[in-house]
Amino acid sequence: MENTCRKEECHLWQGERDKCPNYIESWWTPMKEDKPILVVDCAPIRTFIMIQDLHNRLVGVQQAAEEQRNESGKMKNNMKVVMEALADITGTEENKIRLQFMKDDVKLIEEK
Repeated sequence: MENTCRKEECHLWQGERDKCPNYIESWWTPMKEDKPILVVDCAPIRTFIMIQDLHNRLVGVQQAAEEQRNESGKMKNNMKVVMEALADITGTEENKIRLQFMKDDVKLIEEK
């Protein structure tokens, strides 16, 4: 994590940190180090960096959810084919009724 406060370029910086409304100091401890570091930030710049990071993560989560949806759709279709094949193979009326109930359950899932 790098400092985002640019004192030389900032029009609000007046030589003292108490006078700048966007000045923020925070202490961070890196994962593999014991020594905390001081990070000096400009609040609007840090906010935009954090928003971009969250947006990138959200895009990844959305992509994973879409892939799961597609895979479950394929699985549902495969189950339907298996049930139809079993209904054709089994000749007894009792098995056909059981398979019809299973097909109806799949249709209810499709409607949701």
